[in-house]
Amino acid sequence: MNNLWKSYEREAVKPAFGSARLQLKTGNRWHTSLAMVEDRSRDVETGRAILQGYSPEKRYVLAKNITRDLLVSIYDVNTSSSLIMRPSMLLMRHNVSAISQKVKKGGFKNMEVRLIGLQNGITELGAAVSDIEKAVGGALVEVDLFGNEIRNIAIDLKTGSSYDLLLQNRIYGPAERINKETADDFAKRRSELTFV
Repeated sequence: MNNLWKSYEREAVKPAFGSARLQLKTGNRWHTSLAMVEDRSRDVETGRAILQGYSPEKRYVLAKNITRDLLVSIYDVNTSSSLIMRPSMLLMRHNVSAISQKVKKGGFKNMEVRLIGLQNGITELGAAVSDIEKAVGGALVEVDLFGNEIRNIAIDLKTGSSYDLLLQNRIYGPAERINKETADDFAKRRSELTFV
């Protein structure tokens, strides 16, 4: 399995880090429509974290309207379970400890990590990335950070894969996903990471 931690670390020290979209991946991300997955899904909101195992009734976790927050998916290949979180603020020491404990308690041994989100100029959550690497390890298999677009993502709990989620059940048009949310509006949605 290709591990992208070192590639990410090389990018993170470049002066232009955070000023343009950064994509590191081991394969293409496909898309799925909301209509295909909604009845078998659970949402994770900004500032929340969930531990979810695969079942046919709850196969997907949906993260809608990712802007300045960070979607982190830690998928255990052996158990088909995921710890999925959307920090919008720097992680506190007790958050990092809780993440580590959840992974250990869940019996995660063979982990794939995905990092998706943020906007150009928003690099403060970069510290959360290194905290997560230290707390859980695992193989980094996807990085899709920065840019100026809103992201909508579905995580498949059976395979760990991420999909671009088509909220209107169609391919988006040019510039349709450009983020228009102001920093003040985002600040109203920010909160310390909470496990639900």
